[in-house]
Amino acid sequence: ARLFSSTSSIHSFREHILSLQMGSRPSKSKTNIGDSQSSSAPTSSFETIQSLPPREGNMAAAKVYKVVGIAGSLRKGSCHAGLLRAAQKVMPEGWELEILDVNLPLFNQDLIAEDVRPREVTEFKSKVQEADAILFACAEYNFRGLYNVAPVFSLTGVMKNAIDWASINPNNFDDKPAAIFGTGGAQGSSRAQYHLRQIGVFLNIHFVQKPEILINRFSGEEIFNDDGDVISDKHTERIKDLMEALAVWTKRIAQ
Repeated sequence: ARLFSSTSSIHSFREHILSLQMGSRPSKSKTNIGDSQSSSAPTSSFETIQSLPPREGNMAAAKVYKVVGIAGSLRKGSCHAGLLRAAQKVMPEGWELEILDVNLPLFNQDLIAEDVRPREVTEFKSKVQEADAILFACAEYNFRGLYNVAPVFSLTGVMKNAIDWASINPNNFDDKPAAIFGTGGAQGSSRAQYHLRQIGVFLNIHFVQKPEILINRFSGEEIFNDDGDVISDKHTERIKDLMEALAVWTKRIAQ
């Protein structure tokens, strides 16, 4: 009797294991239940899990990095706006670039308080503040050539005005990574870019050092069309390299 009992226990145990592998519960009785019993096939554990609704937060959304672009020109066919449009097309995966409207009122320190600040200035400052990085398309004004008089070359009033608004009450550039590119005469806006780097010291902007993009518009190459768009594959590739460097630099700064 004891041997029979052990054999029955082993049989029941095997039946239990087999039922778990098949995804069904072991039957408590061998008696037929009749026509009322469900005819559907047992559901496997995998099918059960698959049918469950996803738990909220299981799949964390990948971060999208936001870069804002500031052009130093308001001209309709501006090559610097064109540089920013070219950058939009070659942003690394997971990165997006928004070109900001820099047609702002002239900076007036009487209007820096939030309750009297122009609406478009408040929107501009908010977008700079929320950005992960800044991209400056730095135009250069008043370059007259090697033998001309008064070579007073620097960044434009449009660029400086935008920087003035975003750098006070509060400084929205503080501790942000940034990159610069530009086009101009023989030295490709280099003086303006170096002046911008100097301004960035006090504002605590962390500029990418390389690659530098200093495009000579008057070299004879077909770089821009009449609308200011970049049509040179070589320069598009250089812009792509700069965007990738900015992405790496931004993540390093955030660590």
